Amino acid sequence: MSENPDKKVIAVAGDVCIDWLAVPIEPEVETENEPNWRLRGGVHMFAERGGAWLTTDALKAALGARARVIGPKRRDHLESVPPDEIVHSILVLERCDASGGPGDKKKIWRVARSEGFAGPLDDKSDTGAQMEVRVERADAILLDDAGNGCRANDTTWPEALRTRAAAAAGEPVIIYKGRRPLMSGSLWKEVHAHHAARTVVVLSADDLRATGALISRSLSWERTAFETWLALAHGMRFQQLRNCAWIVVTFGLEGALVAGTSGGSLDAATLWFVPLLAEGDVLRSSQGAMAGFGSVFAAGLTASLVTAKNFPKLGTVPLVEAVKQGMLAARRLLDLGYGPVESAAPDNAHRLSAPAYPFDQESAARLFSTGEIAGFDLVKVKLPVLKAGLPHAEIEKQRHWRILDQLREEPMLKLAQDVLDQGLEKTFKTMPRGVFEKLSTLDRVEIESFRSVRNLMLEYAQMPKPERPLCLAVFGPPGAGKSYGVTEVAASVAKAVREVEIEKIEFNLSQWDSPAQLVQAFHRVRDFAVRGKVPLVFFDEFDAKLGDAPCGWLKNFLAPMQDGKFSDGQFEYKIGKAIFVFAGGTADTFEEFSERLHPSGARPAKPSPEGKTGRPVEVNLRDAKGRDFLSRLRGHINVFGPGAPAGTNLIRRALVLRFNLKKRFPTLFDARDHLRIDPAVARAFLTVADYHHGVRSIEALIEMSRLVGQTRFEAACLPPESQLGHHVDAGAFLSIVTLELTLGEHLDAIARDIHARYVKGEMDRPLDDGQTPEARAAKPSLQAWEKLDPFYQNSNREQASHILAKLAAIRCEVVPVKGKKAADVLKLEGHEIEIMAQMEHQRWMEERRLRQPLHEDLIPWDDLSDTEKGKDRRTVEAIPDMLAAVGLEVRRLE
Repeated sequence: MSENPDKKVIAVAGDVCIDWLAVPIEPEVETENEPNWRLRGGVHMFAERGGAWLTTDALKAALGARARVIGPKRRDHLESVPPDEIVHSILVLERCDASGGPGDKKKIWRVARSEGFAGPLDDKSDTGAQMEVRVERADAILLDDAGNGCRANDTTWPEALRTRAAAAAGEPVIIYKGRRPLMSGSLWKEVHAHHAARTVVVLSADDLRATGALISRSLSWERTAFETWLALAHGMRFQQLRNCAWIVVTFGLEGALVAGTSGGSLDAATLWFVPLLAEGDVLRSSQGAMAGFGSVFAAGLTASLVTAKNFPKLGTVPLVEAVKQGMLAARRLLDLGYGPVESAAPDNAHRLSAPAYPFDQESAARLFSTGEIAGFDLVKVKLPVLKAGLPHAEIEKQRHWRILDQLREEPMLKLAQDVLDQGLEKTFKTMPRGVFEKLSTLDRVEIESFRSVRNLMLEYAQMPKPERPLCLAVFGPPGAGKSYGVTEVAASVAKAVREVEIEKIEFNLSQWDSPAQLVQAFHRVRDFAVRGKVPLVFFDEFDAKLGDAPCGWLKNFLAPMQDGKFSDGQFEYKIGKAIFVFAGGTADTFEEFSERLHPSGARPAKPSPEGKTGRPVEVNLRDAKGRDFLSRLRGHINVFGPGAPAGTNLIRRALVLRFNLKKRFPTLFDARDHLRIDPAVARAFLTVADYHHGVRSIEALIEMSRLVGQTRFEAACLPPESQLGHHVDAGAFLSIVTLELTLGEHLDAIARDIHARYVKGEMDRPLDDGQTPEARAAKPSLQAWEKLDPFYQNSNREQASHILAKLAAIRCEVVPVKGKKAADVLKLEGHEIEIMAQMEHQRWMEERRLRQPLHEDLIPWDDLSDTEKGKDRRTVEAIPDMLAAVGLEVRRLE
């Protein structure tokens, strides 16, 4: 039967190789019937088509009968082909869990390790030269350039690549899957010179890193995507990539960036990512790996592209969706492995199965299914635009972008209430989340800090005999949860590295008065290490005084930190494998602690992340060996604690409250795991201005409440006002409880009013030096609401949703006025305006702490200029008028 002439033709070319799959064979029990060779065990070797052959087979499996796929010429009897002719890859397999769900005890083959490659001894450059692709016309060409000879040997290229069509529409679409060194060789030159406008380049982030791109790994999706976009958009060495139509960059199995170009510049980009995972997490947590992820990804992408309705046009939607299909296929390859370890023989006996790539009809249907994968939820988000020619200052403003700001549609207070009710995962399914055992966080800075320390711990835990302890520092206000955070990160490491047992030890240096006590502590640490455990050693308040010497303990840590040894005056001891965590007691952040290195020793403290002035700097760390101490640290974490009721602090408060209620009073949760709590009580916990002792105050308020045996947390369960006052402003807290109204449907109208008043105030101000009216009017924050960036729209909504918390702080309530106009609008008094203005500044600082960390107004209230203070005062003074405009009245509580 002849081929359908209208069927699309896809040519695949590139470097081929032979994948040798080495299967370990266990020795048999000695019997009279067993041949002697089976008594010793050994390895069975199976030859499989790899490289461009593998890509061809994967694409055929993906397309089935929908297109004709032509790849490199076949070779029979692969097991007889020497490495002089075709490169060999040696992969040692292992038996792994199939992960087919609870109760699934099946085993599948996966790669335990790679033993490298074997090629021609004389390093001939024409390896695989006979693997030409015989096709003169193709609708699409998939090039698998592994840098092993094909790129320099044009006899292996399909004729369709070198055929110059009279009309541009007749030229094939090129999918160029490249490897390091990138943009190198005759093949790339051919593609770049004649097909760039119809080329999709597929690269891995690791190959970009090897080419010089500064791209972080496994910290946050925002940071990885931004740095990739920045390298591609502005890196001189990547100019040739920008001439191609599209660039696709993969981040392991967990993410991919799709960037379009226009006129030699990047135009727009979309990121696919898995919210709960970071780059590399899937393989780190799985048994075994696979070869061929790149081939299967390219096959899934290509199959989706060529079957799209508008092919051969390369539109945004088909490309973005095609990348998703490639990611799903690569992830399923890991699940399928090289097939089951055992198969049933006719006599019902089980025999080892020969491993093979999962391209048979049944496996291919699963491999290239378009359905979602449980626990692998892919989310897409558009990146900030960083076009060529953008000033450096504008680029830096975008460096701290958050997916949270891009995707959320509700104010943080509403989202925090949802988190309290149903948990973080249900509320933020599409947002990046850091989950470290029992610790969860939505804050990008915390995610990056915890992941960076986790990466250090993972690397250290797998070292056989490290020379010295891993030294880390953690800072935060009292009650922020410093110890808890690091402990949960360490627990996640212990879970990932199963052969490592991590055990926590705590010492509080503020309770000691002699270095001899520190020597005793080191002996205890050494005892744990000798027993094969990895001690996680917390030195709480390491920056406490020793006698009259501020930070006097630091010099006593220098030798153990650097050499991994300590002395008791007579003998020297080696500490062994240990993780030292230095928890600060005199500074809220690492930056604040480091400020003490200033020669004067009296540099003013910077504001904390929540906007409060940090603790006074009292000592020059030069005298306390501060530089030497800091040089021995390998990482640090700033833990923010519950902080001011704004931004992600609201989410953090909700998480702490929900966790502690569930731990102590599970009867408050229904069968769907929803928390039964009075909305007014929840609002008070979330929006009270301050917790005197951080997380400890939230825990104390829960323990003081009458909740034993209760099925709902009602206002009557709260402790009396005298007890509340130990941990919060009791009057303000109870005022919030009495409020029966949320702004709800009025929120957007109030947010628009806030913005209009801000714009009028800014436009009425005298022009700054050298500023023109047109330049001022063009500022992003001064645009009409309909044209306002979503970031600024959300900022106004946040300010509107915070109104009730401000009013509660001055003992005021809000009531609806129905059927008549609002009564005479309340005029706020001077001291009330001042309280609310300072609260607004703290809220604003928390909001901008991540998005605009270099903003000149991120300073304490007392240090603000009168002009900036005036903005906040005018805004809060107008609150009664803004509420009256939507039928709400502000009243003072009796």
